[in-house]
Amino acid sequence: MDDIGLFTREIEHATQCILESKIESKFICHAETQSNMFWLDQWRQEMKIDCPKVLIKNSPIFQSKAYLFQESKLESNNLPGLSKSGSRLALGCDNQTSDLHALTMFDHFYGSGGRIFDTAFIYNHGMGDKYLGNWINARQVEEDVIVLGKGAHSPECEPKYIRPQLLKSLERLKISRLDIFCLHRDNPDIPVDEFIDALAEIKSEGLVNLIGASNWEMDRFSEARNYAIKNAKEPFTVLSNNFSLAEMIKPVWPGCVGVNDDYLKYLIEERIMLFPWSSQARGFFIQKKEIMSNEHFSNPTLDEEKRVWHYEKNLKRRQVCFEIAKERNVQPIQVALAYVLQKSELIFPLIGPRTIFESNSSIQATQLELTPIELQALALN
Repeated sequence: MDDIGLFTREIEHATQCILESKIESKFICHAETQSNMFWLDQWRQEMKIDCPKVLIKNSPIFQSKAYLFQESKLESNNLPGLSKSGSRLALGCDNQTSDLHALTMFDHFYGSGGRIFDTAFIYNHGMGDKYLGNWINARQVEEDVIVLGKGAHSPECEPKYIRPQLLKSLERLKISRLDIFCLHRDNPDIPVDEFIDALAEIKSEGLVNLIGASNWEMDRFSEARNYAIKNAKEPFTVLSNNFSLAEMIKPVWPGCVGVNDDYLKYLIEERIMLFPWSSQARGFFIQKKEIMSNEHFSNPTLDEEKRVWHYEKNLKRRQVCFEIAKERNVQPIQVALAYVLQKSELIFPLIGPRTIFESNSSIQATQLELTPIELQALALN
């Protein structure tokens, strides 16, 4: 029998942590606390229990400043063309399920040294922009973070959609400009000069700093750059295509484009920054999947994995990745991310964690230095 009681022990332990200025308990970490919150949210929803604390305005998380006392693990880097410094990882804003979830994830990433956030006009039906904007303004960090936004996604991939979608995103974000703006898709039926001319207009208005493209083939991307440079207009300096240890054989979604060896060589030679999406191949390097989640529309399925990634070269790379991970006592997905990071200092992988545990996994991967022999083994053809 415990004469003191569980709740009393919890209160005493919390009190001791406060007295010792600890922001995290050694008995239950933030990642475990967040997992408990997810399960409690589901339970309350099933039981139809209305909890006022679920609302961000009533939540103690909104008032918390714990992120200011986190240990910063992501190094700061200079990004060509920007006055702000950024982390090597960029956090995707398409995986948040609520404003409270978003606040928690953004706080943790920022507290870990994360400074780059990736959003888009279409993400989460506009809520990606809104969640990020609410957090930026609540924490007053507009001058400290780098926001990469995107617009003109198919079927609205035409120059006439660029400015209105950008203005709408800025309105949702409640900020004055984007640090980086990328065309979300390409439309080969439209000459590249029409896209560049439209982007030059928003650049001249001071609505964006750098411009780039997402899911553009190399010939179109280089053609657009050549046109811009020849005509003294702002050229693409950013690309956001797929790139990971596993090569995308078939598009994850229609219109998606990857980066092969020739494309990567071109980017490095031209000093183009690459912000690769699905930089960890959407779970292809997770050792064991007990559950293939479909709770979010963008979650990968086993059918997708087989269609997009399963071919001989990728399967061999995954096996080498698992072997290195076992020797290093790390997760295979961390080895896969470290490989992407070490291909070039101009690569800033986009990550899409749903939990603090997943964020920590990616952050820890930035501290993993692969040897030249390991890199060569992973890059087998």
